[in-house]
Amino acid sequence: MKSSLLLRSFVALGLFAGVAISYAHDGHGMPAELAVSTEPAPQLFLDGPVPELLPQGLMVVQPSVENFRISNITGEGALQVSPRIGHFHVELDTGLGSWAIYDDSPIGINHLSPGPHQLKVSLADPTHRELLSKTIKFVIPPR
Repeated sequence: MKSSLLLRSFVALGLFAGVAISYAHDGHGMPAELAVSTEPAPQLFLDGPVPELLPQGLMVVQPSVENFRISNITGEGALQVSPRIGHFHVELDTGLGSWAIYDDSPIGINHLSPGPHQLKVSLADPTHRELLSKTIKFVIPPR
């Protein structure tokens, strides 16, 4: 029950995190783009995994960011969008492959085999260049 409530709270926070956007004004009431170089550095946080789900072979984590918006917009032209935008790169157990995630909902991976695992979540810019990453290690107990 506690983990379910915690997971719903993470989802709600994630939905609101992408909504707050502030603009500078050019003096005529029109938003003016802020220079990306003057923005604070992005930050990446990774909560989880939810311990109660591990015995079921399920790993759920919640990524979140500051000074960055998660978006499905990609390409060289999007590098100058302000506030900065990008997406997540996710890799389970180094070398087994990776994938991109374009929203900030919880990341869940099911049917994991018993034993130690690691999950790397990276913050990537619109050209897929990784800016920073967090890695968590966890163990799926024997069933």
